[in-house]
Amino acid sequence: AYEMIRFSITIQRGCFGGCSFCSITEHEGRIIQNRSEDSIIHEIEGIRDSVPGFTGVISDLGGPTANMYRLHCKSPQIESACRLPSCVYPGICSNLNTDHAPLIHLYRRARALPGIKKILIGSGVRYDLAVESPEYVKELVSHHVGGYLKIAPEHTREGPLSKMMKPGIGSYDRFKEMFDKYTKEAGKEQYLIPYFIAAHPGTRKLYADRLAAQ
Repeated sequence: AYEMIRFSITIQRGCFGGCSFCSITEHEGRIIQNRSEDSIIHEIEGIRDSVPGFTGVISDLGGPTANMYRLHCKSPQIESACRLPSCVYPGICSNLNTDHAPLIHLYRRARALPGIKKILIGSGVRYDLAVESPEYVKELVSHHVGGYLKIAPEHTREGPLSKMMKPGIGSYDRFKEMFDKYTKEAGKEQYLIPYFIAAHPGTRKLYADRLAAQ
């Protein structure tokens, strides 16, 4: 287990996605707990300088969701009173700040460190939030994908997606379009690896058959 995470950095805890099949919100909370940028940079430098076998590549820079860093409700009063299980289902709440600028700044500062060759984001990108910031998607795709990016649409049909409390497949399609565009602009060959859940409530055999065929 240590081998898998020894070159990775956790930048936040919590998730406001509220997906019905996931326990992250239950044990880490719905309000994102963010580390300071200086603390994250200090840990990267510590790995660079003291962890045996480090070759200059940070294998992951994220958390339960890779791109919820510094995202929060625009109003502390609303946030303290809100009891909705998700800030992003059935759509992104109008009170949610979706500005990815702090995360973009962190990425740029981290990869500018001496001795750091690559900062990878391997999975955990919430694509319905990412498409709200084309600059973030471009930054991610241009500098932080190591050939493959794992992404989790979970299904393609509204029936199971509604039971999962996940966005419609249209959000995934928009993200893929942006991913392919910025990959081409960067002159790279990169691919998305989608995750799907089989036999979730709301799934019919026909849905499963069509999903498998896709």
